[in-house]
Amino acid sequence: MATEVMNSSQLRIEYNHGMDLDGKPIYKAKNYNNLKTTATPDDILNAALAMAGLQQHELVVIQRNSNFDIVSE
Repeated sequence: MATEVMNSSQLRIEYNHGMDLDGKPIYKAKNYNNLKTTATPDDILNAALAMAGLQQHELVVIQRNSNFDIVSE
């Protein structure tokens, strides 16, 4: 049987930077590496909301991007 082990994680916060000339929204993202692999979704949400509060642009989405190793037991 195989299991997965998280070996790295990254926080991605996307912001709305307004509209382009065609009226389409412009989104820009900030990535924060070395997110603790033990961080809970509540921990990540609280940290992301605190960082978003320092920005002038509207928060759109919060993502956690993680890499896993697949190992056999």
